[in-house]
Amino acid sequence: MALQMRSIAVLVIVLAFYAHAGKTLSRVSVHPCFGNDMTAIVLEVRVSDCQTLPCQLTRGSQVTVEFDFIPATNIKSDITTGAAVTIGDISLPDLESKESLACPSITNKQSGLAVGCKLNAKEVYTYSKTTSISDKYPVAENANIQWELYDEDDKTIVCLNVPAKFVRSK
Repeated sequence: MALQMRSIAVLVIVLAFYAHAGKTLSRVSVHPCFGNDMTAIVLEVRVSDCQTLPCQLTRGSQVTVEFDFIPATNIKSDITTGAAVTIGDISLPDLESKESLACPSITNKQSGLAVGCKLNAKEVYTYSKTTSISDKYPVAENANIQWELYDEDDKTIVCLNVPAKFVRSK
């Protein structure tokens, strides 16, 4: 029985390793959105394959953005997300529509379990989303991706800016 439990534990560890082997999430320093009052504290932001800012994002590829946050108040219903892309002063089609439901992408940081749309104040949560970088985006050095979470009253829970540049695939 002990050998069987040990085998299961090893299998779980191996599967977890392979699940994350394809993407390397690096911690990055980002800035909150100018002029937006957030109702949460952002603890850490991680972006796949981004060791330095601006993040070098390959057109036609996938990017994962994760951040840990602590809501100041209880949130009891729908949480939506949006991700807007700008190059200089030009807005590009959004990575995520503001109406996209964020709840399936939020987990409790400590347990790793999905929490749905009910968040408790002063608990740590992780939002994680993988999205496509359009191959139609122009090659650009001065792009910005603004990620946001909104509560049911359309108040900003989190708003952060990720400096980026879009590069051609190799």
